[in-house]
Amino acid sequence: IDLCAYNKRDGSVIYGSNQEVLNKVRTFKDGKIKISKEGHLLHNEDGTAISGDIRNSWAGVTTLQTLFVLEHNAVCDALKKQHHDLEDEDLYRHARLVTSAVIAKIHTIDWTVELLKTDTLLAGMRANWYGLLGKKFKDTFGHVGNAILGGFVGMKKAENHGVPYSLTEEFATVYRMHPLLPDSLHLRDISASPGQNKSPPLIKEYEKKNTSLYIP
Repeated sequence: IDLCAYNKRDGSVIYGSNQEVLNKVRTFKDGKIKISKEGHLLHNEDGTAISGDIRNSWAGVTTLQTLFVLEHNAVCDALKKQHHDLEDEDLYRHARLVTSAVIAKIHTIDWTVELLKTDTLLAGMRANWYGLLGKKFKDTFGHVGNAILGGFVGMKKAENHGVPYSLTEEFATVYRMHPLLPDSLHLRDISASPGQNKSPPLIKEYEKKNTSLYIP
């Protein structure tokens, strides 16, 4: 799966971004996702993980993927314990919704806040999730009022002309960080004297391909 082919907020790092990958990782029993007895992710013959970002992975990312696969399966166990009538497909879909929501929450009010580290962003992210009434109020009384008061997450009725709020769609619509990357990366010799344009001499130019800067 290419980095540009999935969105972490919808859980595709666990479930894949198409039906073929999803069929490979599902057990089709009790709604669970496959994982080895040793707690390892499933891998293709070339050693890459079946789901997730296979172009740019490392131990930390793999650990998080494994953690959320285990979380999904734990949610399945909890749901089955409380609702004996749920079948495999129902358990899978409910567990995926819960796990994806956890990922989205971490991404919104923890990871993004630490990445950009400004008071304005902190206020904005928490307002998106908890609304102007704040975390304590929402944790105690649940979602109250419209998106402004209670946040976008957990609204009981659809807004925006009857269309339910979809975090992955909304995020993709407004996200602008990667598009701010330059079309090419200029590698310059800072030990040389600047030229007429006041910039060090150009050594090499790397062009951006797809969503990444391609450096052979």
